Amino acid sequence: MDNRSERIKKIAVKIILTAVTVPFVLFGINSYFEGQSHVGVVAKINGHDITQSQFLDALTQQKNQIRAEMGPDVDSRLLNSISLQKEVLNHLIDTRVLMDAARNLKLVLSSNQINQIIASIPEFQDKGKFSQAKLDAFLSDRQLTLEGFKNLLDEDFVMNRMQKDITQSNFVAQPVANMLIDELRQQRVINIAQLPVKDFVNQVKVSDAEVQTWYKTHQKDFLQPEAVKLQYVVLSKNNIASGIHVGEDEAKSYYKNHIQAYTLPEERRVRHILVALPHNPTPAQVAAAKAKAKAIYTELTAHPDRFAEIAIKESQDPGSASKGGDLGYISKGTMVKAFDAAAFSLPLDKISKPVQTQFGFHIIEVTAIKPASVESFNQVKSKVIDTIRNEQAKDRFDDLAEKFTNVAYEQSTTLTPAAKIANQEPLTTDWVSKDGENSNPLLNNKRFLKSIFVPDVLKDKRNSQAVEVAPKTLITARMIAYRPAGVIPLAQVASKLKQNLVNLKAHELAKIAAKKTISLLQTGNNKVHVPFGAAITVSRQNHAAVPQSVVSAAYKLSSHSLPAYATVNLSDGSIDLVRLTAVTKPPSLDQKTQEHLTNEISGLLGHTEFSAYMSALKKQDKIIILKKSLN
Repeated sequence: MDNRSERIKKIAVKIILTAVTVPFVLFGINSYFEGQSHVGVVAKINGHDITQSQFLDALTQQKNQIRAEMGPDVDSRLLNSISLQKEVLNHLIDTRVLMDAARNLKLVLSSNQINQIIASIPEFQDKGKFSQAKLDAFLSDRQLTLEGFKNLLDEDFVMNRMQKDITQSNFVAQPVANMLIDELRQQRVINIAQLPVKDFVNQVKVSDAEVQTWYKTHQKDFLQPEAVKLQYVVLSKNNIASGIHVGEDEAKSYYKNHIQAYTLPEERRVRHILVALPHNPTPAQVAAAKAKAKAIYTELTAHPDRFAEIAIKESQDPGSASKGGDLGYISKGTMVKAFDAAAFSLPLDKISKPVQTQFGFHIIEVTAIKPASVESFNQVKSKVIDTIRNEQAKDRFDDLAEKFTNVAYEQSTTLTPAAKIANQEPLTTDWVSKDGENSNPLLNNKRFLKSIFVPDVLKDKRNSQAVEVAPKTLITARMIAYRPAGVIPLAQVASKLKQNLVNLKAHELAKIAAKKTISLLQTGNNKVHVPFGAAITVSRQNHAAVPQSVVSAAYKLSSHSLPAYATVNLSDGSIDLVRLTAVTKPPSLDQKTQEHLTNEISGLLGHTEFSAYMSALKKQDKIIILKKSLN
């Protein structure tokens, strides 16, 4: 009934599913803890600081996301690149700039609105009613305060509202849209011939002296941070749970004793017609809305079969009006109090008199009822077993955590006692740096890394303190090898570096050959033999399995004099020769597709407009980047 409430509710559910990660990266989760470490400031925006801590939190989250998408073999040069750092910093700055603009426009949610949204989130409900215990558990698992969670909801709503209002307000004239659609759908016929770099490798020689010179003049490319190899032991609730066996008799007994947990509440399918009220309405506005609602109710009593038709015409709830007022199935406690009371007191297929809430006057009808029911044991058997296993694992973890922590400290020359408590053999790592460049996210935890790079571990070779790296997950570790920060020795990289130099030189030879070939083809030299492949028809929408760079090159070629030629450098070092032979226009579109593409173009122009808006904001804002602190 309230677009903003529905928007935030969806965002909140998304946050729950993604364990509260970016887009709230500007402030970092740590900003909502009890305190925050201000090691340094990397940027200032209108007097607001972006700290090193916030920047590093954001950078770590981005690296972890890249690892998750690209796998453990992701190139470390990408993770440590200046371009990635700039991208993260620019995101932080853009977020702060947009938040300042939103605050100036007073785009905020009231505390009451946020409370209502939180209370309506299904994940925070028990049997259809808000559960403070579930909310507390959610916050505890993520080490997040209630006020912090509210801030996250408010900030994300504000930022999304700002972007949506700008991107969706754009309008494009139909003639312009038609011209752009024709350009978008234009097809080009090309042929491709490849010059593999490997064909030129035999023409290249690289001496040891060249390798050494390159190494000396590119020392920054071979820097490596301080790092250690570790043995470590993990005590976690999940590991404990995996070793717990739950018998069927035990599961049945638990099911009987907790039958209410498996009782589904009554649900009702309702539809409504809303006569909306503005925020803080005047008595006159209330009276006018009430009168209109009564008139609609009178019409419905005479024609109850026209409810959907009248809802489409009269309801001012944009979320349900187009669906004949249908709100789907609801359970008790999911709607505001007055609406909820009316919906669950109505007989089936009866229409209520106008019901007033803070949103306006509602005329409600119940169209279906799902009675309360109890799920059978067989339906929830696996859920019951998981619940028992997790409860027992939590209790065992709580019993073992203090012992694990103490033994890691008291018997600090060996991990054996800690491993015995955790019931697992110590695991080993590859090199782990202070930056946490490790494919195991547990080992990238800042508190864990801080516990490793201390004299007790590095010099005295003792166990690290047991650190909680995730809810109900403790780790202790000891060093088995140490590597100081510095330049990687030439001997370790000479072979790979030499091959890279060979490939670079081969690529240059290939570029020269391609350029010469294109020059001869353009002059109409018929003696030049180029093994072009079969004709391929491509468009901006359909690449036909052709690399994007090749398609882009084809569309940059002029179609006034054909054939036309271009060279394209591919990611594997090879070079493609591209020949454009024809330009064609596809058949006309039906009206529905034409309208769809027009809307797409309008959206793209809206995003361009938003980018321009951001650029204008940044020009007028005072932004200072402190490069020394960044380094």
